[in-house]
Amino acid sequence: MRRPGRGIPHEYCDRIFSGFVQVEDHATGQVPGLGMGLYMARKTVEAYGGEMTVESQLGEGSTFSFALPVVK
Repeated sequence: MRRPGRGIPHEYCDRIFSGFVQVEDHATGQVPGLGMGLYMARKTVEAYGGEMTVESQLGEGSTFSFALPVVK
């Protein structure tokens, strides 16, 4: 489900999965958190053999997806 939002600038889409990265228009320190949530989410998904991706459009919002392998 896509929710309306600010979206993520294209140049940040790979970096947001690194630790301690936050997206701000200007470095104000006003964005709460440490920038570790997406890093930990992706590492957890990868630990189970999956992958996590993002699709984003500025002014429209972002969609985060993950896929995990099926164990039979």
